[in-house]
Amino acid sequence: MATVHLLCGKTGSGKTTFARRLEQSGAMRFSVDEWMLRLFGPHMPRKEFDARVSICLELVLELSERLADLGVPVVIDAGFWRREDRLKVRARLDQKGVRTYLHYFDLSEEELWRRLERRNRDLPKGTFEITREMFELFSGWFEPPGPDEEYRRVED
Repeated sequence: MATVHLLCGKTGSGKTTFARRLEQSGAMRFSVDEWMLRLFGPHMPRKEFDARVSICLELVLELSERLADLGVPVVIDAGFWRREDRLKVRARLDQKGVRTYLHYFDLSEEELWRRLERRNRDLPKGTFEITREMFELFSGWFEPPGPDEEYRRVED
């Protein structure tokens, strides 16, 4: 049974770069943002966005479970901003006998915004443009892992 790596952090914290490094080491990489952009485009109402993210994540989890059964390590680049979502995904994978590692990307707000400004100037394929207003809104939604959640802190 292989491992599923869950990446938790705010936008611009380095999750995708880290996921690509794991991919280069042999892991199957799933990026929910890439799926969302390819399937649905960049703009949609929030309620629709949330429903579509749930669909993409469900498909990613089904594929991850199968790949883990086959011994293929997986990295899920989905942010996992909410504690409830992290706990549900970990419980689901644990029930299937899949080992998970949570990687928490912890950077200052100033550094995150600096990175996003640079990224927005030359937006890479598979990423959403994040305005300052969006950044501030999203930052308020993020729930960092608590002391009862086993995780590895990444300060990259």
